[in-house]
Amino acid sequence: MWLRGAEIDEEALDFFYACYENTYREHWNSPYLSREFFGRIHAAAPDSVLLVTAEADGQRLACALNMIMFGRYWGTKEFISGLHFETCYMQGIQYCIENGLVRFEGGAQGA
Repeated sequence: MWLRGAEIDEEALDFFYACYENTYREHWNSPYLSREFFGRIHAAAPDSVLLVTAEADGQRLACALNMIMFGRYWGTKEFISGLHFETCYMQGIQYCIENGLVRFEGGAQGA
């Protein structure tokens, strides 16, 4: 599911942050950005925020927060092979195609 701008409510941001925080903790790290940070980004530039949520059997499982033209953050509630690739790359690319955006930068891990 895609949510952008005014379609993103506090519950959607809370779910994203729960996934983001869970993913950091599962990799033995503390999340370096706060829930407040993501709320402020959304409040300041709502049309720049795109949430991609993955669901299975009616349950939300994972979420990627994309900053249109800037990058993305990711998190999940459980490991499912290929889910990161689907939510962070395939859905972002599909969104760009369907909405006439000519460039997608999926980010990179490490150097």
